[in-house]
Amino acid sequence: MEKRIGNQQLYAALRLLPRKQVDRIYAHYILGMSIAEIARAEQVSKPAVLKSIELGKVELKRILSKRSEKHDNR
Repeated sequence: MEKRIGNQQLYAALRLLPRKQVDRIYAHYILGMSIAEIARAEQVSKPAVLKSIELGKVELKRILSKRSEKHDNR
């Protein structure tokens, strides 16, 4: 079962990621840019962008689940 998180929790977790990962996650999921568009705009390879986004998502999940566990144990 998935738990919903608030904007405040998400923003706090995003602040813990490297800026490049945040920018790429934002561009892809909020602005709707494709991996190819982001790669072209940054003049990097598509695999580099994809790996950065995937690593950022894994880290976000880890951060948010850790915070959720702390909150549940109160």
